[in-house]
Amino acid sequence: MTSFPLMPIQGPIPFPPQKRRRSWPRWPLYTAGALGLALAGLAAWIACDWNLLVHDTPKARARWTLVLAGEGTDAERTSLGLNLLKEGRTDSLLISGTPVVADIYTSSVLLSGLPQETQMRRRVLEAHHGSHSTVAEAQALIPALQGLGADTVLLVTSDFHTRRAAAIFKAIAPRGMVFLPVSARNSEFAAGWDSREGAKLWLLEWSKTLWWNLVDRWSTLPLLPQATVLQRFPETGRLGAPCPVCPPPVVCPAAPTHPQVAAPPKPEGHRTEKPKEKPKSEKKSKDKPRKR
Repeated sequence: MTSFPLMPIQGPIPFPPQKRRRSWPRWPLYTAGALGLALAGLAAWIACDWNLLVHDTPKARARWTLVLAGEGTDAERTSLGLNLLKEGRTDSLLISGTPVVADIYTSSVLLSGLPQETQMRRRVLEAHHGSHSTVAEAQALIPALQGLGADTVLLVTSDFHTRRAAAIFKAIAPRGMVFLPVSARNSEFAAGWDSREGAKLWLLEWSKTLWWNLVDRWSTLPLLPQATVLQRFPETGRLGAPCPVCPPPVVCPAAPTHPQVAAPPKPEGHRTEKPKEKPKSEKKSKDKPRKR
């Protein structure tokens, strides 16, 4: 076995140069942590305050009341609107209705199942439209209310829907038109976290509220057709155009500013007197020029 002589090493052993590590700034990490804590605190505050979605105007009075569509099986919105009409807090009621099957609308179904007085039925109108969101519903109903001459309107909807609905109608309505939210108690939402359906309503409503504030509020809304306002006459039970004349003392919802008063019927055997004719001599003297 042969051995090789070791060569003496002169000086330090050369090593390859090491790459210098790049130091990243730490402020984005701190910012993300602070933002996460703030969001967690906000979520905890919202979860603790269950009624943060509710915005009510107690003891409000207005000439018109609008009942929004989308209520549950309890019919809490329509029932509250009819109670406002009975209590004298409003003069006329407009109920929003969306199609169920063919020409059957939710407003007609709800009104048929609730007791109403004959005198009160003349003050209840229906607004038929095909909207499936609160934004689209506001676009369809606000022009219809303008055509009825409404300026201050009580906005009746479920309690968890009041804050978002009031914000949407306020943003879309023209100047001079005011909407006052009135909350109808929803039994599922009132149960709180103990109810599965109540928790679903709470989460869904907060997601819709965030979407409205982040997206829909700043986007250009498409033009939608106006809602069709109809009235159900108690004599026939059919829907038709609102009556131009309402019997006193009910204020006519169709023409509140310029009511048309029908002429009283003439009694039987009444003869109209003809105007007296002037004698022929006077007529000739007036027609012929005088001779000079």
